[in-house]
Amino acid sequence: MGRIDLQEPKSIDEARFRQVLGHFATGVTVITGVADGRAVGLAVNSFTSVSLSPSLVAFCVATRSSTWPSAGGTSAGSTSTLAPWPWRASGG
Repeated sequence: MGRIDLQEPKSIDEARFRQVLGHFATGVTVITGVADGRAVGLAVNSFTSVSLSPSLVAFCVATRSSTWPSAGGTSAGSTSTLAPWPWRASGG
């Protein structure tokens, strides 16, 4: 896999942020980022909105996570929620 270059973050529409997170009660979320030019990530099941302005979210990670040491050191990242069917396909 090649090196990943970050782009300037885009602004977040507060109304859209509220709408999207207002429909997400619970589920599996994938947190991704870039560390040392490489993609890193982890799956979490504890994800929630903290603030609309500034746009903040929180998620919890187990202290025994093998992926947190690399994913936790990123300065920027993204979050993806999984539809119900990937969760069933993964054996969850």
